[in-house]
Amino acid sequence: MLVVPDEGGLVLLEWMIFTEDFSALEVVLRLFRANYVPAANTTLSSFTEADFTGYAEIVLDRDQWQAPVTLEGRAYTQYQSAPQQWTCGATGNTIYGWYLVETSAGVVLAAEAFAIPRVLTDLAVLDLMPVMRLRSEPAP
Repeated sequence: MLVVPDEGGLVLLEWMIFTEDFSALEVVLRLFRANYVPAANTTLSSFTEADFTGYAEIVLDRDQWQAPVTLEGRAYTQYQSAPQQWTCGATGNTIYGWYLVETSAGVVLAAEAFAIPRVLTDLAVLDLMPVMRLRSEPAP
């Protein structure tokens, strides 16, 4: 399940309401290797970033997100039309999920734990299609 932590929600609302120039903002995609389930109080220090051979965070270009659509009652967009990809080298990790970080503030914008962790060993490939989803709160 995709989680937008409290700190990420604040940044996203600020961008949506007040930001006119997004050129200085950098969002990166990272993988995490500790068994952690993202929650509202998640921060950058909640994660243990992947460190398998061949791993590097991926900078996500703002103009590469697809046009949002409504899917299953949610606004939905995904990054590019092809997955982001990592190939593991000699030293592997078990990957539990992914997270998006706005680098200048060091804020987690969104995170998602995999339903089943991905064990990466030599030459294993991990494909990931980052998504963002928005939905209204349920009626009280």
